[in-house]
Amino acid sequence: MTAPRTLTSLGLAVAMLLARGPLARAEPAEPDDDNGAADDSADADAGAPDPVPVAPAKTGIPRTHVIRAGETLSTLSQQYLRDRMAWPQLWALNPEITDPNRVYPGQVVRLGGPAPKEAKVAAASPEPAVDEARARAAAARPPVAGRGMVRLAPPHPAAPHLRQLGFVDEGALKASGTIYGSMEEKIMLATGDQAYVQFPSGQMPKSATHYSVYQVDAGHPVREPGSTTVLGYLVHVCGEAVIEDATSDSQVATARLINLAEPVERGYRVGPMLPEIRQIAPKKNEASLTARVIAAMAPGSLISSETFVVLNRGRRHGVEAGNRFLVLRQGDGLKRTLEGWDTTDPRFPPRTIAEILAVDVQDETTVGWIARGDRELRIGDVADLQRGY
Repeated sequence: MTAPRTLTSLGLAVAMLLARGPLARAEPAEPDDDNGAADDSADADAGAPDPVPVAPAKTGIPRTHVIRAGETLSTLSQQYLRDRMAWPQLWALNPEITDPNRVYPGQVVRLGGPAPKEAKVAAASPEPAVDEARARAAAARPPVAGRGMVRLAPPHPAAPHLRQLGFVDEGALKASGTIYGSMEEKIMLATGDQAYVQFPSGQMPKSATHYSVYQVDAGHPVREPGSTTVLGYLVHVCGEAVIEDATSDSQVATARLINLAEPVERGYRVGPMLPEIRQIAPKKNEASLTARVIAAMAPGSLISSETFVVLNRGRRHGVEAGNRFLVLRQGDGLKRTLEGWDTTDPRFPPRTIAEILAVDVQDETTVGWIARGDRELRIGDVADLQRGY
């Protein structure tokens, strides 16, 4: 008699499920603001109209947001994505934020809003007008001596656009500080973190001074051609640091890391602000001298046009920003290929293969921009500065 009761109970349970099924299908659940993705799928199956999607391109979400006091990634997620628990989506768009629990007033956070092409459809958005103005300004920039254009760093967006590569001479590196500690209990330091910077004796900075934070390519020093003399180092710029307290007697300053393009670690260097590359008007050469290409900002043995290079002559030798160097080759091209690229044969007439515009002149070296050229350059190529050119 037990079996019939079991079957009867099972049959009753199945009947109840069947009775509830049509009701659930006949009455689709209303969209839930906190779980838009799941509701979209349920509504689509039921044939009900789709709710308004949360895709940035269709909801008017801006491309960026400037953090205000009291805001977190969770509050931004609730404000823009209508889901407080969707903050990992914003964190994924901002890899420079190493700790999602720490964002700071004034920090710019990307929200994944519409691309500039889509943003131009909205007449109320101020960005299209800004983009068009930038385009007109770029078109109006004069060429360099009628032979080529100098590529400029892009206009500043909401957050400062930092120059990523630079060159620091030996003297500036010796006077720079080193990040040797922090109150933060983590390896990778981010924007807003505090850092302790140790400076050499006599080089203690002043409070509120802004410095560049960079990583030095110490394994590849830039040397004077044919010599062991080190002229400087290529550096990778990560961001800035502002000195908050420089009153310590132990040559240690407290700094706040700002505008970081990537995380910073202990051991990185802190030195005077490296100048951003900007438009430089050609200037008549007041001196004559010969320099050599000693380094390139881009990796590789061949150096193409529109690349930054370092020359072994600087302000002390009479070089000024805007001066133009002519890179000369003299000899048989085939012989250079077979016997060595640095072969010069005075029996052949010299030929200009490139022009380098001086954009950042230091005491002993110059960072130049290859404005034009019909051959690839190599480290060691000769660059002449001719008076009156």
